[in-house]
Amino acid sequence: MKIRNQKDFVSGLMYIGLGSFFAILARGYQMGTAAKMGSGYFPFWLGVLLALIGAWVAFKSLATEQEDIKLPKIDIPSVCWVTGSTLVFAICLPILGLVASLFLLVFISALASHEFSWKGTLVNAIGLDRRSHKAWRALGAVLHDCNSVRAVDCLFTALDLEATSALDINTEKRLYELL
Repeated sequence: MKIRNQKDFVSGLMYIGLGSFFAILARGYQMGTAAKMGSGYFPFWLGVLLALIGAWVAFKSLATEQEDIKLPKIDIPSVCWVTGSTLVFAICLPILGLVASLFLLVFISALASHEFSWKGTLVNAIGLDRRSHKAWRALGAVLHDCNSVRAVDCLFTALDLEATSALDINTEKRLYELL
């Protein structure tokens, strides 16, 4: 048998591996029954289902009616840039705070792109910064509605982010218009 679609074959093997891993890991928890599920019941059957889907995808890649698709070469430098940006973000977050760490994350990971541009990266970094402010504020509002004691923490975090942001909403709008 010849592997005609290498992408599907590797995807199927990945699904089989992940599904088997989680099914085996879930066996360490109490299984229970379908009527009275334990904590391992759902992850076990989800892992089994994922492994079965993977087997079907891998087997289907061997069919003669499949077109020949070769696995593309992995771009190692791009993978290193993206992985490195995540590590830099994790290291810098407690030191520099969220705003500066997000800018570093966006700029370093953008270096992985073969169509890198400073303008586009700056717009993405500013947009991510503004969305993080809005997300913290929205999370605080939702937790407040649920009478959670964590709501105050989220609202203070949103205010801290807005206070440390180098850009206000008007500056951001003008920058979008310029770019």
